[in-house]
Amino acid sequence: MTAKHASAKHPPRRRATLALAGTAITAATLLLPTLGTPAYASDAADAAASASTAPLSAADSTAPEQSATEPAAAPSAAAPETPAEPEPPVEPAPTDPEPTDPEPTDPEPPIDPAPTDPEPTDPEPTDPEPPADTTAPIVRNLSPVPYAVYAADRAMFVDYWCEDPESGIDSCSLVDTATGDSYGLGQQVTLAAGDYEWLGTAINGAGLKTETLIPFTVTNDDVSAPDVTTDWTQPVNGWTNRWWLTVNATDDKSGVDAIYAKDSQRTLRVEGNTLSYLLRDGENSVTVWADDMAGNESARQTLVIHADHQSPTAVLDPIGRPGPDGKRLLDLGEYARFGFTADDDLSGVDRVDSTLPQGSAIDTVKTGDQLVSVTVVDKAGNMAQDSVVVQVVDPDAPTGPADPTDPTDPTDPTGPTDPTDPTDPVDPAQPAEPGAPGAPARPAGTAVSPIQPANDGRAAAETGSELASTGSDTRLGAALSVSLVLVLLGVIAIAISRRQRRAS
Repeated sequence: MTAKHASAKHPPRRRATLALAGTAITAATLLLPTLGTPAYASDAADAAASASTAPLSAADSTAPEQSATEPAAAPSAAAPETPAEPEPPVEPAPTDPEPTDPEPTDPEPPIDPAPTDPEPTDPEPTDPEPPADTTAPIVRNLSPVPYAVYAADRAMFVDYWCEDPESGIDSCSLVDTATGDSYGLGQQVTLAAGDYEWLGTAINGAGLKTETLIPFTVTNDDVSAPDVTTDWTQPVNGWTNRWWLTVNATDDKSGVDAIYAKDSQRTLRVEGNTLSYLLRDGENSVTVWADDMAGNESARQTLVIHADHQSPTAVLDPIGRPGPDGKRLLDLGEYARFGFTADDDLSGVDRVDSTLPQGSAIDTVKTGDQLVSVTVVDKAGNMAQDSVVVQVVDPDAPTGPADPTDPTDPTDPTGPTDPTDPTDPVDPAQPAEPGAPGAPARPAGTAVSPIQPANDGRAAAETGSELASTGSDTRLGAALSVSLVLVLLGVIAIAISRRQRRAS
């Protein structure tokens, strides 16, 4: 075959290939709008147009292809070919040379120290001075007591002080107004019989002064001691469960100064006419006395008190076997022994009261409940008790039938299925369930489908919507796959056409 015949045979094949490519891309373009993505269709159309236009313009050129055997036409003399002027070389754009010197930068201004406020000429303000003390101080004295009567020729202790919670005390003194003698705190003095006036003076830090006049009498008449009594009465068995011992003192002349209570560990002193002493468990040996303002001291009394504040022990022995509500169960005719524990570690047991004697048998001749108990009292009067209910049962008695069915709720004789509620009649328009009375017989081999309640319409609609959505997604995927295949065929056809053109 000559080169001319080959040249005449190839253009139709290329046109057929290009036509196939155009057809595939056009079909893909038509399918893409169904996918809901117009951008894909536009891009496919542009690709088809560019692919079909460029090769066809080369194949349909009006100038016939020159055969390899035909000589080329000579160039025309009237239009000599003018050589193209060479383009001047493109000079690179001049760039400013980088200065060797660094760009001048503004010198940083010197950092001025942060301005500070000038110190005030006046000193910083101080806390305001507290208000001036306008309250006078106080003179407190314990001995001598105003208007008290003291015994002559007996030592007396001076006991006083001054106080001021605001500005404090500058001076505190106690002076005899008749003689001018001063007496200090804790000083022991002996005075002759007579009437006295002492003056207590206190001056605080604000200069305020308080004076307290203390008149008293020293006499030879008061030579009797105070009377001291207690509320203690020795019990018959020698023990008590009380907590307090009360001591009282009286003095008709000079008055009671203080009451004292002393045991093996401590000594209590209480000013006034009454003292309360706490009794501890066990033996309490306490000595009590009092003195008056004249210095007379009463005789000392020693009391031995046994105190017990703890409860005794009262516990029943186990009986039978456990039952309901804390009861103890015994069978009819069963032997059971009644026993208990009664004890006290401190004062001892005084008496025991029980429903049955210790070690006796419990009555199990007849069925029923019976209460057994024990009560223990110790010598101090503390009490403890233990009790239990014993139930005697007949083990051979029939247990009895189960609870009868409530007559108000009779059992359905037709079977376990509840009858149709007469208050809720069946809708005649609703088809009866197959197999129910009055319902048509189900043909043999027919599958039973569950009856959906009426309120399932919305669920059915949602299910249909989901199925429709699933079908739409399936069609969308199929269309996308076909379009991609057609575009691929078009690209392959274009590639084949180009190879044919290069081969020709």
